[in-house]
Amino acid sequence: LRGSHFDGSQAYNRIAIWANGMKVRGHVYCNQVQEPNQTWSFSVDGLMSFQFVDIDMSWNLYGATLLNTGGDALDVSDCRVGGYVNLENIDIAGRVSFSRAKIDGMWILCDVKHPERMTLDMRFGHVWVLKDDSLDDWPPAGQLQLEGFVYDHFDDDSPLSVDDRLQW
Repeated sequence: LRGSHFDGSQAYNRIAIWANGMKVRGHVYCNQVQEPNQTWSFSVDGLMSFQFVDIDMSWNLYGATLLNTGGDALDVSDCRVGGYVNLENIDIAGRVSFSRAKIDGMWILCDVKHPERMTLDMRFGHVWVLKDDSLDDWPPAGQLQLEGFVYDHFDDDSPLSVDDRLQW
C-alpha cells in the first residue's frame, strides 16, 4: 500500500479502506516512499478500518496522512501486531482508536504533524514498549483517552523524565 491514495469522500460513511478481520503473516506498509527526486505519500481521505486485524510482524505508517475530520480516521480496535507500529511523522485529522489493541513490539509516536487535530483512544490497549520524544506529539487534554491503557515500559532513549510523564 506504500505511496497509495484512498479516497472515501464519496463512499458510504466515508469508508476508504475496510480490512476488518484481516490476517497478515508478514509486515504491512502504509507509509510514504521517498526517492531522491520524488516522494509518494500514503494518504486516506475517510475511514481506514483495521478492526480485529492480526499482523504477525510490523505495521509502518511513517509519513501517512489520514483525514476524516469529525469522524474516525483510523480504527484499529481489537487488533494485534506482533512487532512495532510506527506512527512517526504522521498527519491525522480525526479520531484514532487503538482501544483493546495489543502491540507486542514498540508503539512509536514521534514528530506528529498537527496533533491538535487528532483524538486518540488507547483505552484498555496494551503496548510492550512506548516510544515518544515529546509530549507535543500527543493530542491535547480532552482528546486523549487512556483508561485501562497498559504499557510495559518506555523506550530506553526517551528524553522525557518522570515529571514530564506526570503531566501526561
